[in-house]
Amino acid sequence: MQLPYTKRTLGNGLDVIVHEDHQLPMVAVNVWYHVGSKNERLGRTGFAHLFEHLMFEGSAHHDHGFFPPLQRAGGLLNGSTSADRTNYWEVVPTGALELALWMESDRMGFLLPALTEEKFNNQRDVVINERRQNYENRPYGLAGMALSAAMFPPEHPYHWLTIGSADDLRATSLDDLKPVITKNELIRLVNKGLELRPLGPSVHNVMAATSTASCSAEDVAKAVSQDQALSIRILKLAKHLYRRHGRAQFLGGQRTMQFEMPARIFH
Repeated sequence: MQLPYTKRTLGNGLDVIVHEDHQLPMVAVNVWYHVGSKNERLGRTGFAHLFEHLMFEGSAHHDHGFFPPLQRAGGLLNGSTSADRTNYWEVVPTGALELALWMESDRMGFLLPALTEEKFNNQRDVVINERRQNYENRPYGLAGMALSAAMFPPEHPYHWLTIGSADDLRATSLDDLKPVITKNELIRLVNKGLELRPLGPSVHNVMAATSTASCSAEDVAKAVSQDQALSIRILKLAKHLYRRHGRAQFLGGQRTMQFEMPARIFH
């Protein structure tokens, strides 16, 4: 079976794949992040799945639940987390496409300003209860955990399941999770680093870059802590984090920034 599609990469590094079928006046939007439980470590498991839940709790410009606006428009939506990725999807009437894209972009870029202790505690309890329902209180529900633990050594990212350890989840605080979120959405850290450097010539090809600014992961973390506004452009960095063994490179207008970051973002 072959499905015709078009693919393009936006200036911010986001890959967009479009398949058109005009038999029904509906649109499916599916946003995938290359982050899952494989990016966690022992003692800090369940973060990726918990983060998925928090993404439905509102963002800076829509500080309410994510479901009602799209459901009122006649849409269906949900998300899922696996070891290798996290995705969020909406199926809406064509007239609600702009709404779906706007809401996805807002939570992609502006989650932290709306994230409160109350929301965090509520969704952490929801995830712990989900673990009880789907694993602890279900016949053979813990079999998958036992198999993963037996098949993969403790240091392997598939040693634990996406749901995570109940003890890890109970021990997690909002302050623990914020560095995880800022490393994923990484925000103004790019602009913060670039603001300290003079403008260079326009860069159209990374190989031809003549002006490169550098900063450490510590500089990045400091910049993030100072300004929590998030930027969709950071997806350009994320792509390089995964593809260049920890080296990220960002092209922004007339400036180029290059810095080192560990690829395992949940550390």
